Amino acid sequence: MLSEILIHHPNLRRLVAIWAEARGPEQLPLASAIDPVSLGAAGLLPSVWVLRGTCREDYHFCLVGEEIRANFAENPVGTPLREVLTGEFGALMFERICRVFEDHVAHFSQGPVVGAAGRHYLGTRIMLPMVDDKESGGQTAVLGGFEKSDEKTRFSLNSDGPLTPTYKLQREQFFDLEDVQIR
Repeated sequence: MLSEILIHHPNLRRLVAIWAEARGPEQLPLASAIDPVSLGAAGLLPSVWVLRGTCREDYHFCLVGEEIRANFAENPVGTPLREVLTGEFGALMFERICRVFEDHVAHFSQGPVVGAAGRHYLGTRIMLPMVDDKESGGQTAVLGGFEKSDEKTRFSLNSDGPLTPTYKLQREQFFDLEDVQIR
C-alpha cells in the first residue's frame, strides 16, 4: 500500500492526504479542489507541480513550485511538457503521466536527479490524477509532488549541469486509487 511507502516521505504523505480529501467520494478530485493556499499552509507549495492537457496533444505546466523550478534553466510554466522534458526522459515521463490519468492510478518513483546549475540529489516523486473542471475541451490535470534527499546525500557536479533536469527511475510503482489512502 502506498501509505507504507510514504512513511519515510512526510511531504508526499501530506500531499496525498490533501488530494484524498479533495477527492471525496468521487474517483478523481476536481483540480479546483486542490487549493494552492492549502498547499502553502502545509509547506508543500515549493515542491509541487500541476500539468493540464491531454495525452492526444500535450500537457503544459501551469504550476511549478520553486524547489522544482530551481532544476530548470528557464521557468517551465506555460510551456508544453514535450518542450521542457525532451529525449528519452521526456518520452518516458509523458508515457507515465498519460498512464496516471488514463488508467486512474498513482505513480510513485525514486531516482537520481540532475538539474540545472549542477544540482544532483536523490528525488522521490508522486503523480496523482485530477479532473480539470474548466471549460477546457476535455483537458485533464495531473498533480505532482517531489521530495529531495537531505543534505548529507547530495553532492555537486563540476559542470553547470543540463538545461533541463533528468531523472532516472531506479524504483517505480503504480497504485490503484483504492490503495491511495493515508492511514
